[in-house]
Amino acid sequence: IFKLWSWKNPPALINCYGPELNESYIHRAVDYWAIREEHISFIESNPPRSVCKDSFIEGFIILRKATKNDISDTALAVTKRKMHLGKLKSAEIYFRPGTYNLDYIIEHELGHAFGYTHLEEEGHIMHPIYNKMGPKFWIP
Repeated sequence: IFKLWSWKNPPALINCYGPELNESYIHRAVDYWAIREEHISFIESNPPRSVCKDSFIEGFIILRKATKNDISDTALAVTKRKMHLGKLKSAEIYFRPGTYNLDYIIEHELGHAFGYTHLEEEGHIMHPIYNKMGPKFWIP
């Protein structure tokens, strides 16, 4: 199964990575998924620090800058999800510092936050190997 989970309602997206993760990168990734019927309710680019200290806020996807403890040595980014009865409740995306600006990396990780798994088809946005990832999307 390529899509294992879904949201009951469109989640909000919070940029807790920081101001260097430019809004244009976020909007590009959100637009990529919007034409594929995956939606975000709103984007908060300048959240209060108190919000960014919390983990797994229900109804939200949070973008974060990874530390050593958040991500493996070989990963560019990782998405962690919380589910209940097959429905996504919250997600956090951790980017290795600076990797958010790589082509398709935010789109790929948002795909995980929307419930998609990896697909080993060269050129597919959800390919697990960055060098084989591309802009294409199809459901097998």
